Amino acid sequence: MSREMPESARKTPRQARARATVDAILMAAAHILKEEGVENITTNRIAEVAGVSIGSLYQYFPNKGAVVAALRERHDDYYDEEVHDRIERVAGRSLRPAVSEMLHRMVDIHLQDAPLYGALRDQLHLLDPERETEFKRMVMEHFEENAAELRPMPDPELTAFIVMRALEFMIHGVALHEPDRLKNPHYADELTELLVRFIGANDG
Repeated sequence: MSREMPESARKTPRQARARATVDAILMAAAHILKEEGVENITTNRIAEVAGVSIGSLYQYFPNKGAVVAALRERHDDYYDEEVHDRIERVAGRSLRPAVSEMLHRMVDIHLQDAPLYGALRDQLHLLDPERETEFKRMVMEHFEENAAELRPMPDPELTAFIVMRALEFMIHGVALHEPDRLKNPHYADELTELLVRFIGANDG
């Protein structure tokens, strides 16, 4: 797949039929990325697998890069929703059980479709500053709400940054470069140990 800059979708589907067409296009792109490889993803191939005309595809996406960008955005939205939901579920729990549940869920999400995740991350080296800012805000808010269980932090923003980058590498990076590592049943437990010992008051 060429490194063309992805453009945004041409228009937002509002009617049920239009949404179904876009869903079919994105599902087809996901199938091609997983089963046929990135070298085979073209607008013509996406349209063929989706069962739509190339003209229908171009109504919503200007090029294949825009299709992949939309697929990644949908994946990231799902991931964000899962993270937010898990944060709400662990509210009020002590540090170790809360961190353990969060990390097990994050690892599980990346295991669900590691080949697709790897293909999306490999083809779009784009960071979303808004998503990163929001996640860091949630981490710092967690620090504040659970201060009694945490070690003193002279610079909470820096600690949150380190936590984010560590998780980015140990979960996102591993899913991209060494996905089989995530299958180890002890992986999330070891990540829990790492994080709790880093931020916990009584665990290091």
